[in-house]
Amino acid sequence: MAIHSETKTKRLKKEKDLTDFRGTEQPPTAAILDVFNYKAITNDSDHLIVAKNGTYIDLLNIEGRGVWSLTRDQQDLLLANYHYFLQVFLPDHKYLITPFPVDATSQKTYWGRRYIKVSDQLRVERDPNRIKQLQTQLRYIKDKQKQNFAVERKLRSAEFFMLLFGRTKQELRERRNAAINSGGVALVMNQIPLKKKKEILFRINNLNTDIK
Repeated sequence: MAIHSETKTKRLKKEKDLTDFRGTEQPPTAAILDVFNYKAITNDSDHLIVAKNGTYIDLLNIEGRGVWSLTRDQQDLLLANYHYFLQVFLPDHKYLITPFPVDATSQKTYWGRRYIKVSDQLRVERDPNRIKQLQTQLRYIKDKQKQNFAVERKLRSAEFFMLLFGRTKQELRERRNAAINSGGVALVMNQIPLKKKKEILFRINNLNTDIK
């Protein structure tokens, strides 16, 4: 009788959870830390992530695609390629979506040099009309530079990664190569350098990532 009552209680709780679900809840983040319960990164050219249970993990960068800018035929080809990948690539894998700051370093460098050049010209210029032109240029350059800093401060660009698992280094290498070779146009994937991989792991461990 007690067992029947306990089962009924669990069923009622499950029904309540389903009723209360509104679709706006944040996904649980504990799974992210469970997946990346790692202890080290291998000191070799692969830079594999060593899990605490002794297995290995690796990340591949997935190039973003502007799906909505493609024609219907291109979208169909993309979908067909992805279906093919799911059919031929059987090892367990997951996808990561993580926001990274927009890098405006090249733009800031360009406008910084322009500012120095125009400032130097303004110091030696004596023609009133030319001085006004240079002052206008400086104001424009300052506005552009403020925009660059605002972009880096406020905007984020989503990056996509595939998460792969292996019991040994060799097994993981083989799975990684198979994934890259099977992705087609749908999943164009590349290996990630050590510096970038550490940055990704830092962001994941700070729970700033969706895992699917």
